[in-house]
Amino acid sequence: MKKFLMILTILLVMSSAEARILKKPLIEIAPRASVYLSEDNAFGIGSDVVFNPFRKIGFRLEAVELLFNDGTYFILNHGAIKTLPKIDALIYIPMQQMSPYIHTGFGLITGEGSTLLALGGGMGFDLYMRRGTTLFIEPGLYILSFSNGAGDTDVLFRLTFGAKFGLF
Repeated sequence: MKKFLMILTILLVMSSAEARILKKPLIEIAPRASVYLSEDNAFGIGSDVVFNPFRKIGFRLEAVELLFNDGTYFILNHGAIKTLPKIDALIYIPMQQMSPYIHTGFGLITGEGSTLLALGGGMGFDLYMRRGTTLFIEPGLYILSFSNGAGDTDVLFRLTFGAKFGLF
């Protein structure tokens, strides 16, 4: 039994040493395309900025998006002083080639007598191509709550794919 526990311990140590996160760049630019599925389906092309200050935790700021729905909308991080931009926390799960991560975040837009609160999260997968370049796919679920007197709540599914390019 003692030998079995020793072998099991060695296997666990070796497998955990092998499953490590590759060193991520401190700042990444991530051009992306997104499909939004809800009552009103939409398609968006945009870009994010990802900041990785820690080995297993990163932060993402949605910088710009061109949204195609009933019309075409240009969203520059919701662009007003009164708004809090959409910010996500990325929690990386250690694996070798395809590295999964959990993303969760929130956004708040106020103005003209109404408020929009967006809460969301999901799972993402990074596929490392070469040093500093990563492809990703990211399904997520978002809950949008409107406080415009009617108190509407909407749930939307977002599927995002794109690439991340390391800067620093």
